[in-house]
Parts: sequence; C-alpha cells; structure tokens
Amino acid sequence: MKQKKKIYKIILFLLCACLAGNLFLVILIAPKYLEKLHSEKENIDSLLDESSQIIEKEALNTETTLVDCSSLAKKVMPSMVMIECEASVVQYDFFGFPVESSKKSSASGFIVNSDGEYIFIVTNYHVVENCKEIKAIFFTDEYVKAQVQGTSKSNDLAVIKVLSSDISEETYSKLRVAVIGSSEELKMGELVVAVGNALGIGQSITAGYISALQRSIPFENEYELEVIQTDAPINPGNSGGVLLNARGQVIGINESKIADVEVEGIGYAIPIDVAKPIVEEIMNRVTLKTEEKAYLGIKGTTVSEADSVLYSWPRGVYIKVVQKDSPAEQAGLLPGDIIIEINECRVLATEELLAILDYTKGGSEGTIKLKRLNHGEYEELEIKVVFGNQSPKKIK
Repeated sequence: MKQKKKIYKIILFLLCACLAGNLFLVILIAPKYLEKLHSEKENIDSLLDESSQIIEKEALNTETTLVDCSSLAKKVMPSMVMIECEASVVQYDFFGFPVESSKKSSASGFIVNSDGEYIFIVTNYHVVENCKEIKAIFFTDEYVKAQVQGTSKSNDLAVIKVLSSDISEETYSKLRVAVIGSSEELKMGELVVAVGNALGIGQSITAGYISALQRSIPFENEYELEVIQTDAPINPGNSGGVLLNARGQVIGINESKIADVEVEGIGYAIPIDVAKPIVEEIMNRVTLKTEEKAYLGIKGTTVSEADSVLYSWPRGVYIKVVQKDSPAEQAGLLPGDIIIEINECRVLATEELLAILDYTKGGSEGTIKLKRLNHGEYEELEIKVVFGNQSPKKIK
C-alpha cells in the first residue's frame, strides 16, 4: 500500500514538473512569438497597401488613356478629309431600257503625303468606284475638287489627290500628314480609336478594343481581305477613315463595306502594314508613254473564286503562255505559274497586273511572287525580274 502511494507521489510530481516547464516556456517564448506575428501582420499590411497603390495607379493610367482620346482626336483632325462622291448608276425601266442616274455618297479619307504640287489622300476603292465627281472637304470645312490617282480593287484601296494651289493658304497651313504606325505590333485587347465621317454628317470618333487580328473576310463576293477586328463602331461613312492606336498613329483603314449588320460590336479595318506598299505604289504612279511602260511577256487569265474552289488553285493570274526571249522567260516564269504579287502589291486579276505594268517603267527591276505546283502542292516563290519596254506588237 505504501509502495502505491509512493508511485502516485512520483507521478504527481512529474505532472507538476511538466506543467511548470510548459508554463516557463510559454512565458519565455510567447513575447517573441507575438512580436513575430505582429511583424508579419505589418508586412502583410504593407504589401496590401502597395498592391492598392498599384491598382489605383493602373486605374488612373487607364482613365488618363481614355480621357486622352480627346487629344488624339484633336491631333488627327488636321489629317482627316470628308469625301463626297457623285457616281453614275445605271438602272432599268419598266420596259428594260437602261436609265443612267446620279447617286451621291459620303465617306472618309486621310492625308498621307504632299509633294508640293498635290496632296494625296487615302480612302477605299469602293468609295470612288464609278465616281464622276469627287469633292474633298478638309477639317476647316473648305472643299476642293479631287481626282483619282489610282486604285487597287482587290485590296479595296484608292488614292485621290487635290491640287495644293486649289486650297486657300489659311487651310493649307493647318493641314497635316497623318502619322503612320505599325499594325504588326498590335495586340488583342489594345485600345483603339476610329475616326471618320460617320453617316456623312461630319467627323466623329468612337473608341473600342482590338478583338482579333489577321481575320480573313470575303469582300464583294470575289476577294478576301485581311483585316483587324474591333468593337469600335465603324458605320457607313467611316470607310476610308483611320483606326488609331493610343499614341495617335494610324494602324488601320476603316472598312464599313464589310461591316457585319447581323451582330453588334464588330467592325473591321485594313491593317496599315498591308496597305502601305500598295498606297506607295499608287502614289508613285506616273503617266507613261506606251513605249515607256513595262512589258513582262506573258498571256494569263484571272483565277476566280469559282476556279479556286473547283481546281484548288491559289487566287491570282494564271500564266497560260510565256513569250520566247521575254523578261518573263529570262526571269524563269513558267506556264502554269500563278502570279499573286508584283512589287509587293497583291494581284488577284489580270486587270490589276496590267495596271501595275502600265505605271511601271520599262527597264526597271522588280519582284514577282508566284505559286508553282511542285509534287502536287503549290509552293510560293519570289523571283527577280527586269521589265522590258512595251510595243504595240508585244503581249504583256
């Protein structure tokens, strides 16, 4: 019995010792632990404050960018042009006889260059198609007559020009060439601003974001255009206007012709990097004498959309004949090749190929991109060529 009491006392002593030891550890460690918790809380509060400041700063920057649309509009307006066209329209009466009438329309354009004698304005091909009279109206409300410098139907691009001498000195001194950016640097979600003569009632701006890049959209049921998709509203009259980035640079040319009327929030623009070489080629066109015009030495035919689907051919100009000792033969072109580009300008029809040759000097060097069938598949080739000079007996 005494032995059991002794054991109980030992156990009780050990329990008291453990409790005392734990109490001692709590008294010794607790202040340091609490201090550590307090320090960590301060660090978390500091991080939350920094995050809050970053979010507020980003929100402020976003707000500033959106508010800055007004300064973008102010900056670009001296480059913008409203275009009024009077086109010939042929309709048929009750008895089937053709009746010609006039149709007026409004669109947009922007100043891309000036050589002292002329001011060059970029717009869409469908804006000036069949126009017999064109007026350019500048941001000062002064208007002058314009004429077509050249067009590219398959790219829906055109350049018109006005004589500098037809513009008053006051307006001329205020006009500015648009600042051209790059569409290759665009990203989905980037802020953009569309400027143009919406509905033909005057210049206006709309803002939105890049929804998609490198979209391929049918145009005129005959061609396809590579376009930028945006949710910035692009309405009738906006055609030929500009799509700007947040720095006020032109990164696209508005296209209301292919705007989707079935859904809202979808607008399109031709990427400026696609348009630049075509616009430059059109601006540099000069009227040449027949013997000065370029000669290639082929006989070809247009590969239509139907031909492309039926035969699985690329769109372009199919070469049927290559003339002997011609520039085409010397460059290595072959029957069966399909020309898709000349001097960086897309070619989808024989009319476009002939137009390029008519404005290219004979004896000049150029590049031709073509598709050639190789083991059942078309491969793309780029060929250097030295154009010859036309003569009445030569084929192009």
